[in-house]
Amino acid sequence: MEERKIQLLEAEYRRHLSLMRADPDREKEHREVAEAILWALDKLRGEEER
Repeated sequence: MEERKIQLLEAEYRRHLSLMRADPDREKEHREVAEAILWALDKLRGEEER
C-alpha cells in the first residue's frame, strides 16, 4: 500500500513540474504544490526505512 502511495505522489509531482512550465501565470502555485509533494515523499520514504 505504501509503495502505491509513493507512486501516486511521484506522478503528481511530475504533473506539477510540467504544469509549472506550461502555465507560467500559476508557476508559483505549482512549485509550492510540487515542494509539498516532495516533503510528503521524504516523510513516507523515511517511514519505510524504519
